[in-house]
Amino acid sequence: MRVLAAVVVAVGLINFTLNADVKVGGAAAVEFTKKSQNAPDHKNIDGAWIRAEPKLAGSLENSGLTGMIHMRFQYNMASDGKDTAKVEKKFLNGQARQVYFKLPVSILDIQAGRWYEQYGPGYNYFGRYLYGVGAKGNGNMNTNYNVIDGLKLKLNINVIKSALQLAFLPKDRFFEDAYLMAMFGGSPVEGLTFNIGGNLEVITPEIVDPINRFIVNCGYTIVKDLGLGLFGEYAIVDFNEATDNMWFLVGIKTKAGVVLDNIQAELEIKNHRNNEASTDANLAWMILLQKKIMGLTLDLNVGADPTVLGSETAGDVGAIFRVTAKF
Repeated sequence: MRVLAAVVVAVGLINFTLNADVKVGGAAAVEFTKKSQNAPDHKNIDGAWIRAEPKLAGSLENSGLTGMIHMRFQYNMASDGKDTAKVEKKFLNGQARQVYFKLPVSILDIQAGRWYEQYGPGYNYFGRYLYGVGAKGNGNMNTNYNVIDGLKLKLNINVIKSALQLAFLPKDRFFEDAYLMAMFGGSPVEGLTFNIGGNLEVITPEIVDPINRFIVNCGYTIVKDLGLGLFGEYAIVDFNEATDNMWFLVGIKTKAGVVLDNIQAELEIKNHRNNEASTDANLAWMILLQKKIMGLTLDLNVGADPTVLGSETAGDVGAIFRVTAKF
């Protein structure tokens, strides 16, 4: 069955590519990470990579069918902790980031494959809890999405500028672990966006309690011309132990004219994040600065994050710097 499904997908992709209006694009980026001083494996430069991401997007004019093939190729460079000029290099094989089809049928959108699922009010560092979160968070630069495999139906309710989404999301190719997602959200009032959703584990790999999740998030634009807005997200990512599995995110963002294109500050709270009694371990924060110049996007993130920067307390500060060129 899996072989047959793979053949059908491959034939569909070839046929779609030959008959569609195809556009080629992508991006290239380089990133450097400096962990906090107190991180257990702290080095002079704790991580660096060079990445290329070609994209092939297409559409069939008569049917409205669209699709994308998005690959990632990354060349990792890790400091040896003594001399930043001496690096150990590893080449990672190409990874399929997005391979999907999307078909509108009246007010219904049907999407299948692998895609970037976005439900937050603008790009953010923390958050994105609906599809799971690591013990220390989901922190990641410029990542307002989750990579999702499955089938999704989206019912657009245009009269209130909202939508109801239902999706079947298997976690493995054998369909031994799968979720059923339901989410309602939109922008019924100018400047306000919201989402309320849940993920129910309908198929479990063994005789274990299912992990069910719930999220609610919202964003509000205060001054549109300045890009000034507030946003937040609340989640319970496991109802079996709800008290220790609640996450809170609050943030503010704005533009800074000719100096910076975006300034954003985020605060995330999770009870016993580092499995310690200290309340300092519950808090993570990040300041995001962005500038676009001569076709390049420069991003600098500075803050305390256990996931990426190894921060054990809110005072353990690290940084991530990225340069991106889109084509």
